[in-house]
Amino acid sequence: MKITQLSISNFRSFEQTPDLQFGQLNVLIGKNNAGKSSVLYAIGMLQGGLTYQPVNSNLRRRDQLSEIKIWLNYSPHVIKMEWEAGGGNSPIPVPTIGLYRVHTVQYTSRDIDGQIVMGSTDNAMKIALFKNEAPDHLLVPFLSIRQSRTINEDVKKDSIKRVEIDWSNLTARLSQVSNPSFLGHEFYKKACEDILGFYVGVFPSQNGQKPGIYLSDGSELSIEQMGAGVPHIVDFLIKLAVSKDKIFLIEEPENDLHPQALKALLALIIESSKHNQFIISTHSNIVVQHLCAEQDSRMFEVRVTDAKQQLSEISEVETTPEARLRVLEDLGYSLSDTASYLWDAWLILEESSAETIIRNYLIPWFYPKLARLRTFSAQGTGNVEKAFSDLQRLITFAHLEPAYKNKTWIIVDGDKSGQEAIQKIKDKFTKWDGEKFQTFTAENFETYYPERFATEANEALSKQGDAKRTAKAALLKKVVNWLADNPDDGKVELAKSAKEVIDKLKQIESTLA
Repeated sequence: MKITQLSISNFRSFEQTPDLQFGQLNVLIGKNNAGKSSVLYAIGMLQGGLTYQPVNSNLRRRDQLSEIKIWLNYSPHVIKMEWEAGGGNSPIPVPTIGLYRVHTVQYTSRDIDGQIVMGSTDNAMKIALFKNEAPDHLLVPFLSIRQSRTINEDVKKDSIKRVEIDWSNLTARLSQVSNPSFLGHEFYKKACEDILGFYVGVFPSQNGQKPGIYLSDGSELSIEQMGAGVPHIVDFLIKLAVSKDKIFLIEEPENDLHPQALKALLALIIESSKHNQFIISTHSNIVVQHLCAEQDSRMFEVRVTDAKQQLSEISEVETTPEARLRVLEDLGYSLSDTASYLWDAWLILEESSAETIIRNYLIPWFYPKLARLRTFSAQGTGNVEKAFSDLQRLITFAHLEPAYKNKTWIIVDGDKSGQEAIQKIKDKFTKWDGEKFQTFTAENFETYYPERFATEANEALSKQGDAKRTAKAALLKKVVNWLADNPDDGKVELAKSAKEVIDKLKQIESTLA
């Protein structure tokens, strides 16, 4: 069940939108006050009792005598909502809502006893409106006004069923998902630990229960004593755990979240989109690049066309690199934020030592044509797969996969962990050219330093843990300083000691040529 098409007229800042085609993941991007929330609010009118703004607020466009019309293709039906004309600043009247099958969109009917009329008024069939109560609800709201000053301690069943736009009934819903026998418990528990690093449950209080955690000494810490981002995430994880065949309306998921938590949250959204639809507004390039890289995703730009009259327009962004990058740049992201799209090829390496020597010395001295080769250090074999996954997502978002699919290399040290990392990537990314995922012969890149540093390299590599990392960093600094001061000798010595590395660069250059 999902919305496949949306059209809005005379609603808030929109005079008339085109017919917008929706997928499973839909991202609305635009500046502040551009009208992104209005699209969510229009869809929110489907669910009776789900209040998005004050009752007396006027939702109409400029002309008080014009009708508001919202059409949605909601498979397998088409839903049409109309508000009749009202004078002055009077409240919006009860909506006239018609629900029709796709092939009989020709009648408009008044709301009758809280039910919708389907078909002609002469041969009416009554269908209940989407309720603001689980499990009969359609929409799952996660809006910027979600924060509640108080979290009720009531855990009665009626509290669990209410679909709220704030956190007021968080305790009741958390008491349900915290029960180990509840179907969504394991999902919620793992998601909590992955994103927050700890599990949030409930503990007894004077008036019922409170959300929070037990500390190591057995004392309690309520969720209200934590940062605002914690209930934000907990609220969302509960909704993901209990929802299937629903439509999530999400406003700025990046609020109150640091990038790592946000990326983990987006991964859950992508996984959940297999059985839920998402319509999300954002300013964040992280949100856009993660979600819009998915196959059944669509990106929409919302723009202000007349600031004085508060007029907006919305259009789907073409799936081309130029169009998608323009949208990000129009939001204020600088060239440095999007420059990753501008390289000719990519080379992912295991550690900064390899990346520094290759980027600063081997490429300029031996293969300067590779100046447009973007080198990147994954900071260890454990991060190589993640680095490549991030790159793959980024270039898929920009629809650059054909351009980079045969122009991306991963080369790591030849030790056991390096070999295992490369094999794991080959097994996971079977559609990519596995020949470009390689290891060096040497188990440590320091082996390729000029011969004069061989003894120091062996000493550094013989250490363990932090001492090893410190010694390797000091040695790299010493090698770099010597190469900078002695470029002629450095070039001669690297030609011998780093011949295998230089040969791999030669292969990359010949491929790009």
